[in-house]
Amino acid sequence: MACSRCSCATGPHRRRRALHRDHPPPPLTVSTRPTDARHCPRERRRSWHLAEFGTSTRFVVGATRRDTHTGPVWGPVRKVVLVKLPSLLAVFGHPDDESLAAGGILARHAAAGARTAVVTATWAPTTQRVAELADALRILGAGEPRMLGYADAKVPESALGCPRWCDAPLDEAVRRLVMQIREFRPEALVTFDAYGGLTGHPDHVHTHRVTMLAAEAAGLDVYPDAGHPWAPSAVYLTTHPRSSVKEIEKVIGARGAVYATPDEKVTDRVDVSPLLEQKVAAILAHRSEVDRGALPGLVARLSPAAREELLSTEWFIRRPLPS
Repeated sequence: MACSRCSCATGPHRRRRALHRDHPPPPLTVSTRPTDARHCPRERRRSWHLAEFGTSTRFVVGATRRDTHTGPVWGPVRKVVLVKLPSLLAVFGHPDDESLAAGGILARHAAAGARTAVVTATWAPTTQRVAELADALRILGAGEPRMLGYADAKVPESALGCPRWCDAPLDEAVRRLVMQIREFRPEALVTFDAYGGLTGHPDHVHTHRVTMLAAEAAGLDVYPDAGHPWAPSAVYLTTHPRSSVKEIEKVIGARGAVYATPDEKVTDRVDVSPLLEQKVAAILAHRSEVDRGALPGLVARLSPAAREELLSTEWFIRRPLPS
């Protein structure tokens, strides 16, 4: 028996039938790979290609030691040439996360006419950081800030009288994010991977957890006071493949423990170099972070060539959601 989505023969074998019974939904992107490889797990394994970099790094989660080895890194990292999401809601922990982690993809969607917005978990709406966030979002075409108003785990004065984001009651945090999802009604969400990005910041990790729970809860008959149910089709997790870390460290230097994703788990690699100037402008709009020497400050000091090396690619893990 032939698979309905591709030309592979599923045959009578139980293993093959199980493999092809439920194909994953088609990605909301146009890939350079043939259609068969995008839809069929069996063909996708065959079409794995050599990753962009020729070296990789082996990691132990939570450790500071990194053992490098040379040689090719293989993984199903799809190079995306066109993104086609009609609406996109990003959820991040702090002002500046949206520009650093997904500024290119937000700018690309906005330029294509998609609706885009950003929910930020920490910092009070009256602070300077949120005023800078508003400037960055205008540059990216992502509307006005949508703040949950919790305190940064490492900056209690970021929201006086409010709990830290990583300490907030889980049910309350999920309900508030469900309300944002149902109000905006996005086709897809963007947030951190399970590691919380390269740094593993506790607010980033908590943002991932809350977003994944809220993404599924938003489509269910729960939290009736948070609006009518709305089910996004997928969550895109911003990440870095292990094979990219050596090149990143050449630009910004080694920074202790690094949390990166095995290459074979990364599904999308997006070239955002056409939007690089816009992305950099959004990063530099976070002026207080530039002044204190945080990552936006490092970007401010880089040469144009180094900025392109560091910021012109964005990687994602696509997680389809139940319909």
